[in-house]
Amino acid sequence: DAAFGTTYACGISKPTAPDHEIGVRFLNIGTMYLQVFHDLDGTGGNAFYNVGSSLTTSNWHQITVTCEKGASGSDKSTIKLYLDGTLVGTNINGPTKEKQDAFSAESGQLFGVGARYGSNNSPALHSSAYFDEFAFWSTALDADAVSAIYNSGASIDLSQDSGDYDNSSNLESWYRFENNFDDSQANSSEGVAEGDPSFQTNFGIGGSQTPP
Repeated sequence: DAAFGTTYACGISKPTAPDHEIGVRFLNIGTMYLQVFHDLDGTGGNAFYNVGSSLTTSNWHQITVTCEKGASGSDKSTIKLYLDGTLVGTNINGPTKEKQDAFSAESGQLFGVGARYGSNNSPALHSSAYFDEFAFWSTALDADAVSAIYNSGASIDLSQDSGDYDNSSNLESWYRFENNFDDSQANSSEGVAEGDPSFQTNFGIGGSQTPP
């Protein structure tokens, strides 16, 4: 987004029971922040991370959020945010293990990329940014795997283990956005366009970057 403002990179928000909120928000409040939400059925929370000039409108960036379950049912999850392969911050106020075990990300609530889906299943707080290579895993990636995926800004084949990335068997959905919204994992989680998004080839923000 040219000015970032207050928009969503991705997410859902369902403030009616069972209330869930999962996503990443851009915030420009004098300096640039990323806000991470992870709340399932009323347990969990959100955290702000000051990323300042590390997040710019002139380059591609990798944003990764992981959620590691607590040891027992009432223990809270640990949420980590990475920017361009580097850990930005850790929040130990995620949803409890019992809540995370009880709810599925594929339970019918729509998840937006470039916006947040609300309780009425309509997108809001759209971002005008470019998005590419969006994926979900069924395990919390470790720091080495996140760094390997970032690969200094060059994409890798997420369906194959490579170096410190050894989580291909946990890859649930992978949207490459190559002129379609298909899930390359073929698990019936195809994306659907809202509004009139467009695809770009060999063109990035400001015309200076090449997408992975």
